[in-house]
Amino acid sequence: MTERKYKFYIGIDVSKHKLDVAMSHRKGGIEIAYDEPGLNQLVSKLPCKVDTLIVLEASGGYERGVVNALRGKGYRVAVVNAKRVRDFAKAGGHLAKTDRIDAQVILDYGKTFNPKAQKLVLEEERQHLNYLSRRTQLVRMIATEKRHLEHSCSEFREAIQNHIVYLKKA
Repeated sequence: MTERKYKFYIGIDVSKHKLDVAMSHRKGGIEIAYDEPGLNQLVSKLPCKVDTLIVLEASGGYERGVVNALRGKGYRVAVVNAKRVRDFAKAGGHLAKTDRIDAQVILDYGKTFNPKAQKLVLEEERQHLNYLSRRTQLVRMIATEKRHLEHSCSEFREAIQNHIVYLKKA
């Protein structure tokens, strides 16, 4: 959380093909296509950069495109833990779940907890994080295959061992 209070808060619920956006300065939410024209449309509807905090949930990577686009335009963007937002919604009695409601809950979470905006990640840093993420995935796959090897019947052992060797080379 940050000490800074903002005049405007924006909550965005991200899905694969669309963005549901709730804005503290507008009644009702808007739905925007999650593509370049849609992102341009979103930016055109946003208030002053200096007075605005945009809040999104971490959503398995789907949020990266919109986050990078908004940070690249100079907006302050906070990516928050989805479980905390869900717990906040439950605590407030918001049991219905639609993308539009989620966007409003994300906005309310942002206003209540005022999360700290993260900095724009440089391309070099992003590439490094992608490599680290991929390495973590491979290590997990190898560990899983080793567990499978312990409990597999003899007809699958060679195939599993070959897969482990392959993953170690990757």
